[in-house]
Amino acid sequence: NPGEIPVKFKLIMPNGKAFATMRKILNEEGSTETIFTMPQTALTGDYTLQLLTGNDVLLNTYDISVEEFMPDRIKVNFNIDKPEYHPADSIRATIQADNLFGTPAADMNYQCELNLSKDVFSSKKFTDYNFSVVNNFSFTTDLHSAKVNEKGSATETFQLPKDIANTGILKGDLMATVFDETGRPVHRYQDFKVYTQPVFIGIKNTDYYVSTRTPVRIGLIAVDKNENTRSAMVQVEVVKKEWHTAIQQNGSSFRYVSQQEDKTISQQNITISGASTIFYFTPQLSGDYEVRIF
Repeated sequence: NPGEIPVKFKLIMPNGKAFATMRKILNEEGSTETIFTMPQTALTGDYTLQLLTGNDVLLNTYDISVEEFMPDRIKVNFNIDKPEYHPADSIRATIQADNLFGTPAADMNYQCELNLSKDVFSSKKFTDYNFSVVNNFSFTTDLHSAKVNEKGSATETFQLPKDIANTGILKGDLMATVFDETGRPVHRYQDFKVYTQPVFIGIKNTDYYVSTRTPVRIGLIAVDKNENTRSAMVQVEVVKKEWHTAIQQNGSSFRYVSQQEDKTISQQNITISGASTIFYFTPQLSGDYEVRIF
């Protein structure tokens, strides 16, 4: 924490001249703020905000773009066929671009971009259960580019992959960008959910610390996307996390490193039914344990 020291904010215009300089004193937490008010006659372009010490030593810079407000020249409507999907489903997206005075914005370039990211399933009915799905998920952006037709419309179809199954809930984002005759983009967005599995398994939250040689009572539940209880056959695995010291070569020298090993203690198939399914496990030794559901 640098403490209360003087600093200067200097805003540099696109022509390289200083627009204004503000002097400030950092507070006890080492932070401060300032405001620059841009007049209507200000130059448009890229400005640079400089942060300097009191004796003009440059600490950092930040680029700011100042532009005139330009209203959209075209109106864009963007829709998808439904709000929820499943693995291997097709997403049908429609674009309609019109000039502001009502005629179709024919033959305009457009892009349509699909992104998927992990989301979290939680239940308002069963708040004491953890439904987190722990696995690796990655998705490469799917980008389509073309022109709208003479009526200003276009249709794009995106195919969801099959291999996203059993990754929990995914949040989907579709962005349509239509470029007017000057190349200026107009963006529209649609979001949706992808349910990659028919049921979601929850593990009831228990005490973090338990005693050895004493049965631990672990509640399990299976619900659908609407939080209704379901039956499901699952495999319950208890893993003990152990650490071992190994010798690792590093060039011509050797060093000791700690490596974690997951040791399976228990593994069994059980049927989850309703909200009363209980799994019992008795830890014989102290250590870190993890319950996994497959």
